[in-house]
Parts: sequence; C-alpha cells; structure tokens
Amino acid sequence: MKRNRKNEEEEEIEGSESDFDEDLDYDSPDEDSDSEESEDAFVEEDVESESSDYDLDDEEASEPDSELSDAEFDEDTKLPVLTLKLSETLLKNASSHANNAIKKLVVTFSSVVSSVASNQIKLTSGSDVKKPAKDSNVKLKFKYLKNENKRLLKGTASRFSDSKKIPAKRYVIKDTDVYNTFVSKTADVMSDYMKEKTIFSNKEEVLAVAPMVRRFLSTSLLQLAFTFDDFDLTRSTLISLTSTHVMRWICVFRHLNNQFVKVVCSLMTAHPQKLTRINCFQFLSEYLKCVTDAKLMSIQLSPRAYLISFSKLSDSERKNASNESLNLLLKRCYSSHVKAVMNGVTLKNFSLIKLTQNCISELYLQAARDNLYVHAFKSIRDLAFNVRREWNSSNHKNSKKDSVGNKSKKRKMGEYENELDQAKHKPSMQFEVCSWGFIESINIWISVISKSGENMKALVYPLVTVINALVKIKINSKRYVPLVLHLLTALNQLSDGVNKFIPIGSFIFFVLDTLKSFKHNKPVKDEMEKSDDIMIKLKLSKKNLHSDQVRKLLYKHVELVLVDHLGLVSLNPSFPEFTNPVTHILKRHIRSLSVPSEFKNAVNALFKVMKESSDTVIDKREELPPEPMDILKVFEGTKVAMHEYRRELLSKYQLMNREKLLSTLQVNKL
Repeated sequence: MKRNRKNEEEEEIEGSESDFDEDLDYDSPDEDSDSEESEDAFVEEDVESESSDYDLDDEEASEPDSELSDAEFDEDTKLPVLTLKLSETLLKNASSHANNAIKKLVVTFSSVVSSVASNQIKLTSGSDVKKPAKDSNVKLKFKYLKNENKRLLKGTASRFSDSKKIPAKRYVIKDTDVYNTFVSKTADVMSDYMKEKTIFSNKEEVLAVAPMVRRFLSTSLLQLAFTFDDFDLTRSTLISLTSTHVMRWICVFRHLNNQFVKVVCSLMTAHPQKLTRINCFQFLSEYLKCVTDAKLMSIQLSPRAYLISFSKLSDSERKNASNESLNLLLKRCYSSHVKAVMNGVTLKNFSLIKLTQNCISELYLQAARDNLYVHAFKSIRDLAFNVRREWNSSNHKNSKKDSVGNKSKKRKMGEYENELDQAKHKPSMQFEVCSWGFIESINIWISVISKSGENMKALVYPLVTVINALVKIKINSKRYVPLVLHLLTALNQLSDGVNKFIPIGSFIFFVLDTLKSFKHNKPVKDEMEKSDDIMIKLKLSKKNLHSDQVRKLLYKHVELVLVDHLGLVSLNPSFPEFTNPVTHILKRHIRSLSVPSEFKNAVNALFKVMKESSDTVIDKREELPPEPMDILKVFEGTKVAMHEYRRELLSKYQLMNREKLLSTLQVNKL
C-alpha cells in the first residue's frame, strides 16, 4: 500500500549517536563554573549508528471517526479541539483493547504530544497551549536538559525545526489540564494493553500489535524528552513505563531501547525535581533486570522499511545484545552525570547531585560484575589520561627558559610523545581535572568500590594513584587548596570503605604550610557573605585568596580532614606510633603567629584526645594475636576516644551543612 506523504503524520524518532555535534551550554548565567576555561572543557567520543523509528500506517485515517461527530472545532485551523469529552471517549473505547480503538488512541496521542513537544522546545513558531507566564529562573532549570535531549534525539529536533517536515496537526490543544489527563490515562491504558499482549506470545500476535506499541513508546519518549513543565506528568509517564510488562517491550525494540536509556539518564542527572530523578532510577533499575533476562533478550524486533521484523537470537547473539545494552546503560549513566555537574555545584543543586550519585552507585551494584569491572577500569584509565595531560601541561608552563635550539628539540620530542600516547589510547571522555565532573567521577568509583566485593578491590590502587597524582600537581598552588581538600576527603572515604590504610598526612601538613603563608587582609562584607560557600568551589578567586575569613574557613576544613584521618587510624594497633610525628609537626605549626586562634584551640583539644586514645590502643593491642592483620580498622570504634571524636565532629559538620542547605532551598523556593 502506498503512503500519502502529505496527509500522513510522521512519527520518526531518530537518535543522534555522534556526541557533541553542537555546542552545549554548561554554564548558567547566574552560576560560575569551577572548571578551568578551555575549549575542550568536556569532550565525549561516542560514535554509534543512527537509527530511524517506525511509522505506523494511518489506515484508520480514511475511516469516519464517530468520536468527532459532535466534537468542537477551532475557528482558525478548522481542526477538532481535544476536549475532555473527546479524550474520555477515546480512552473508554480503547479500554476494550480493540485494535481499531487502540489505533485511534495512539494516533491521537502521537499527534497531540508531537505538537506540544515541538512548541516546548521552541522549534516551531506559536503555541496552541495556553501556558502561564514563566520567569527566567524556571526557564534556566531546563536550558541544559533541552539542549542535551535535542542532541540525543537529533533526528526529531531537526525535523521539527524544518517547517516542511513538521507533522501535520490533527487536533488543537487549548487546555493543558485536558492534555495532561489524556497523556497520563493513555499511558495507563497502553500499559494494560501491553500486559495483555505480552511479548512472549506467538510470532503472529506479536507482529500484529508491535507497530502500535512501538509508536506509543516512541511518542512517550518524545514526551519525556521535551516536555518538562508538569512534573507530575513526567513522573506518571515514567511510572507507567517502569512496569515490567512495558519494560519488556522497550527492551526488545532495537535502537529504541538505547534511546530510552539516553533520555532517562539525561533526566536522572539534570531534572530539577528529586522525585523525578528517583523515578528515573527505578526505570533504569527495571531496565537492567530485563536486559539480563535470557528468555526476553532472545527476542528482537527491528524496523525494516515499513515493516517490523521478528528475530529469534542464538545464545551468542543474545549474550552480545544483552552485554551491549548493559554496557550502554553503565556508560550513559556515568557520562550524563559527569556532563551535568560540569555546570558546577551550588547549595541549590547539591542535594540533587548527591542523590544522583547514590542512584548511579546503587545501579552499578546491581549490574554484572564483569561488565562493571571493565567499565570501571576504562573510566579510571580515562581519569589517569586526563591527569597526565594536566601534568604535561603544568610542566610545560613551569619549564625554565632554554635556548631556541633546545626549545625546538623539546617541542618536537613532546609532540612525538603525545602522538604516541594518542595512538595507544584515545579516551572516551576528556575534561579539565579541576572540575566537578572529575570530583564526581572519583566519588562514584569510591562509592562503588567500597560497597562491592573483592573482585573490584583491585581498582583501589589505580584510583589512589590518580588522586595522588592530581594532588601533587595542584598542591603547590594556593588557589587550588579547596580542590586538594576535596581530594583528600575522597581518599579518607576510600580508606574507610575498603578498610585499608591510605596515607595523606604529608599532604595535610603541606596544605597547612600553604595556609600559613597566605597574605591576609581585613575582612570585607562581601567576602564574609560569600565565604560560607567556599567548599562548593574548587578554585579560589584572587579576591578570596587574600581574605582572612576564607583562610579561617580553610583551616576549619583542614581540621575536619585531619580528624577524619586520625579517627580511622585510631582503630589500628599502630596508632600510638603513628601520632608521634603528627604531634611534633602540629606543635611546631601552631607556634606561628599567623595561625588562627580557633585552629590552635582545636589542635590543643586534639592532643588530649590523641593521648587518651593512644593509651587505650596500647592496652587493647596486648590482647591481639601475633598474626599480621591486613586491615585498617581492628578495634571497635565505640571504645576509642579518637574515633568517637571523629564521628561527633563529622556529624556536627553535616548537620550544619544540612541547615544551610535547607535555608537556601527555602529562600530560592525550589
């Protein structure tokens, strides 16, 4: 049957598999990024095949619609208006699961969602939906998300941007409440329909319903990708799609399953609502379970021209398909989160970032260990590559002036070495090491490695090596003291998680010497107001560099890192001997007149706790067996004063930050 291209509503959804085809805007106008200025702030290389979605033939278009016999028509467009009565009629007829009724419902659903989505991303002029006026702050919430999803669904975005290719409208939408209700209930009806028409039915039954199911899923993807105004609608769509019987259909459609993963990962890492991110995590968790189902993944539905082909995969093909889907999920969660946090961390988005970090860690722990290990190894290797690039750049800047001949010779050797490095390994992600993307990458792997089994513990050494290398690069610069403190905190967390000793004492003392050399001036009002947020920055500004208030806050954070480290080591039999050099260096440091009195008092109190803990450990270690122990924490924490002191101080600091965070959210009404 020939298709009428002029009257047909096209519902092709294409995925752009070439990342960074267009410039992405990572910086909000009201927030400064901590990443160093560079044209290559973030580069991800991920080339996949571009796919096209399946278009459902509108056979029912020629049939008279009884639903439109008493419908309202728009005076300007002469098109029927999607009213509450019309939507209820369509939904009621489709609830019987008759094929014609389902087709009409899906076509209507596809038409109205396409129209609203195109208006939401401002690729068409004008809008049929009467939307309330929005302030600039609301628009900024979705700026990055819209750009990212336009890139992920490049085919759809480019089609909507061309007035000649925009799908013809079948209905006019004048009431957003009617639209939201219709979309939400359509998802429920189709969920029940897919529960009845299971993917495990015989081949003929599956192929009979596959076109309608695919068109509904493609339109739902469009709804998730480009309409963000109504948070409840986004959540209800995600909840409906998370049902096991719906997820099975998503997993077997080739290409469409990958597009769902990309868009949902984008929502989980960039959506401004916490509950929506949790629903995204639930969607991806259910997807992870389905792609590891051997019986399910042996079925594959692929679009071929105007038909859908049904394939039964062999065991090897099924394993490859399952591994590809799983690997894409692991990679996309990680890269989407890293890109999202490149905007920077503020008190407004701090809790959302931590929530997403926990969701990704939990998702990784559900994945197969072999796939997770390979992904973790490659990611840490990419981090090492970026650190080495920073190391080479730093050495080049600090190199002494040589003769012209030596310079040219060194330049040629450096270029030759870089070419060799590029030939050996081309990282999938390149970004500046002084960025929140790098910090979040480290935090994710610390969380995963700490909670996983012994097979992931082999990655502790390379991860520590990467962190130590970056600390050594930036520790000589006063402006990067916050970055160094974040890295040292990460090492403490890793040491606690894997129960291994990771030495950071020399770094802490180096930071103390750096702080002592700060030239401090009298505090200024503006500096005091902004200094409370100094640890959500990675790099000090020139103004803060000479602020006495900022220096005192940095001393406070050094105290936290030091107490955290000593509290962990206090559970080891070697703690008394370990504290001897620490006590000596700290006593020498606090003699300086430039050290704040608050830090001196804290160190003097720390000496008393260290002495009491040393006596306790000396008594306890006499009861230990003579065999060597390959763990850090040997004793119970409740019986060692230093460990209790650490717990109380960290709890107090977390409570203080929580109150600050809540007050900020209330002020911004988020």
